[in-house]
Amino acid sequence: MEKRNFVNPAINDVATFIKTSEETNGEYTLMEIDLGKSDGPPLHYHNAFSEKFQVQEGVLYMQVGKDKKILKVGESVTVPAGTPHRFYNETNDKVKSYNFKTWSYWYGEFYKNFLRSCF
Repeated sequence: MEKRNFVNPAINDVATFIKTSEETNGEYTLMEIDLGKSDGPPLHYHNAFSEKFQVQEGVLYMQVGKDKKILKVGESVTVPAGTPHRFYNETNDKVKSYNFKTWSYWYGEFYKNFLRSCF
């Protein structure tokens, strides 16, 4: 994969691919997310994969279903496939988190190509 960093000014984040599904033979994708102050993406869900968010720096705000969570360094939450969720940052401090996606190889390639077309 040529480009590993994707900047999304709409939600004030940078996503960096650490491992792609191609590199893990379809087992998972690992991204590092740097998030500034932001409402994050709208409430959404993924039918094809689950996501685990693990905070490395700062405080990450999450909504999983109807529950709101505040995650601190070292804490994580796993969002099962099909569960509405969103992440956001209510502070002026940067948040760094790992995002693990577990899915099939085909969806990993789809997502990677989707990001390429957007940015």
